[in-house]
Amino acid sequence: MTLPESYWPRKKIGELSPTNTVGAYEWYYFSIPRRVSTVALPVGMEEFTPKEIRRVFEPAADYARTLAKYDVDLIVQGGVPLPCVMGPDFLDELLGRMHEATRIPTTANVLSMVAGAKRLGLKNIALANKWTDPMNENLAKFFRREGIDVAGWSTHVMTPKEFEGMRLQEGLDLSYRLGATALAKYPEADGLYVGGGSWLGLPSAVRLEEEFGKPVYSNSPAYVRHRLELLGLWEPIPGYVRLLALE
Repeated sequence: MTLPESYWPRKKIGELSPTNTVGAYEWYYFSIPRRVSTVALPVGMEEFTPKEIRRVFEPAADYARTLAKYDVDLIVQGGVPLPCVMGPDFLDELLGRMHEATRIPTTANVLSMVAGAKRLGLKNIALANKWTDPMNENLAKFFRREGIDVAGWSTHVMTPKEFEGMRLQEGLDLSYRLGATALAKYPEADGLYVGGGSWLGLPSAVRLEEEFGKPVYSNSPAYVRHRLELLGLWEPIPGYVRLLALE
């Protein structure tokens, strides 16, 4: 007895994963109905420092070749904080090496965040996350090079060990509180990105959209939409945030 091909995954994503996080489950919830599977390759990140990031991604071409053996259709550098530590030039070079090694399309989660803002037509976005000011300054560079200004950010700086140890409710409350603070502090912002994949940001994003009447998105809506668009599988997902409901 064999499983009919109509139930097989249509596309595969290969992801370089720095850590296993709770937020990743949101991606699987949205992608499984579209028959997309993910091949995750942990890269052994021990801390978010430039030295460690350079060490871990030195063999990026080899990582990409390993994922290619699984016939993936898209290679993703997972984790928004890493490019925020290193900046756009580092990410461009990293993605270029992986694409050159495999000729498979490559992207990164931070680029999905920018793509989400562009899809919503945002011109001046606010940020809410648990990252440092220098990281947010680098994140702003990714938005600004695509013509999107950053009004400012609301942060509660935490180390990876601290936020990975948070309880679910603590993460939900913190993401909501930071998001509300950012929208109140920067009324000129026309939308909000709640950053961080190690907490479940989507429930907070839904509530903040309802409360402030502006587009709000977290990691999972942005990279779900962007990845599915790149794979040619995008269909609107109503009932959550505007980014997922748009055609």
